[in-house]
Amino acid sequence: MQNRELLPPERLNVINRLTVVARLLSSAVHDTRNALQIVTGHAELFAETSADPEKSRDRSRAILTHSDRATQRLHGLVLMAQDAPVAPSRFELGALVDEVIGLRKSSFGRARIRVSLAPADPATPEIWVRASRPDIVRVAANLMLNAEKVVTGRPDAQIVFSVDVVGGRVQLSVRDTGPGVSAEVLPTLFDAFGPGDGPGIGLFVSKWLTERAGGSLTLVSNDGGATFVMELPQD
Repeated sequence: MQNRELLPPERLNVINRLTVVARLLSSAVHDTRNALQIVTGHAELFAETSADPEKSRDRSRAILTHSDRATQRLHGLVLMAQDAPVAPSRFELGALVDEVIGLRKSSFGRARIRVSLAPADPATPEIWVRASRPDIVRVAANLMLNAEKVVTGRPDAQIVFSVDVVGGRVQLSVRDTGPGVSAEVLPTLFDAFGPGDGPGIGLFVSKWLTERAGGSLTLVSNDGGATFVMELPQD
């Protein structure tokens, strides 16, 4: 039997990533084309109903929703296709969460959404990790935006971040007071382009970025709102 030379791990990672990109590409094109058709249709109707403020607002919301979903899908595909991760650096996770919350602070105020970072354990007031900082910002921001979407307009709308060390691993949890993940979406929650009006490619890419950092991303609670936990190695 002829001996086969094993590919180095980095080469296998590239092949696996490009395989996923190829699998996603046809879905991305199909879904984005559908979204753009919806956007175009609503834009045409918007012009016809511009004299009716309520209908105009509905059309505007539909245009924003579908254009945003198309943009997120394409952005996620680009992230998967790129092979230039930022070198890991050491940073304090609580400070990063504060930075992420600040990105949407004014929007949270207008929507009356309370967003907070739970007080740190006095025994470990600072929790440090070593990872690609831009990647972790993307994951934390995506979890926050998903939470914002489901709590907007609900009474007592809240998003709570917390940072802990459990079993020698760092855990960043994001809890919301939304309706929880629907039974339809749950089986494919972290898949790319799941059914219905789910989170789309955002959670798929977030899970991939977290695993690339040596961590994991899971839904740990879905009762009275969703709680996602990103786990990372402690530095």
